[in-house]
Amino acid sequence: MNKLPENIKFLRAKEKLSQVKLADSLMLSRSNLAKYEKGIHDPGIEVLLRISRYFKISVDLLLTTEINEENYDEIINQSSMIMPIQIDVNGDRVIEIIPQDASAGYLGNYSDPEYIENLEHLYLPFLPQAINCRAFPIKGDSMPPIIDGSYVIGEYIDAVTKIKLGCRYIVVSRDEGIVFKRIVKVEDGEIYLQSDNPHYKTFTMPGRDILEIWEFVASISIQDSADKYTENVLLEKINSLQRELTILNEYVGSRE
Repeated sequence: MNKLPENIKFLRAKEKLSQVKLADSLMLSRSNLAKYEKGIHDPGIEVLLRISRYFKISVDLLLTTEINEENYDEIINQSSMIMPIQIDVNGDRVIEIIPQDASAGYLGNYSDPEYIENLEHLYLPFLPQAINCRAFPIKGDSMPPIIDGSYVIGEYIDAVTKIKLGCRYIVVSRDEGIVFKRIVKVEDGEIYLQSDNPHYKTFTMPGRDILEIWEFVASISIQDSADKYTENVLLEKINSLQRELTILNEYVGSRE
């Protein structure tokens, strides 16, 4: 990987980016980026893929070729990105479906074309053909009215700078797996994730652990999510009233 440090420095200068700006865009700390540029540490595969996608230069060229002013245009033209997609017999892009019982396997094979090719898929004609979409299984009740067991369809985001704060995203990471939340802040190499259900706290995720980010575009649910959400709200209100009644009874009992 001896070509990578100089290539990162060259590409950053080419784009007129400070270390802080590039680090934020790659969801890294500035200190980690500085270590990559000095060759002190080598980035993991997730970060390497993120650098590749950000500069639109293949991993192979980043690692093995000295990129400079003389060959920059040629390298940009010949690079191919790692983003396997499926196309049907009519040349239309299809939406790969990550099965409920195989979401863990996706974490280790998300960039493997053979794995992606063997996934089930669907086609939604109302989605633009120019975007890359994938369907992910959702568990839990943190993002109503989308309920447990639903599928959310996301459009692939190839740069952190395209994140729109406050919008919903599917974030795929090594540690947390597939997470569906709102991204409310990107700062110091971390993203801040927030649920629509107020019972769940906002939490952070280190950028170095993130494999992919997909922007929410649609959802699919077999059950009536609106009815299910209303049912959950009513149950929560009943439970809350029961808790308040218990507290009141204990208070009255202590006064007698």
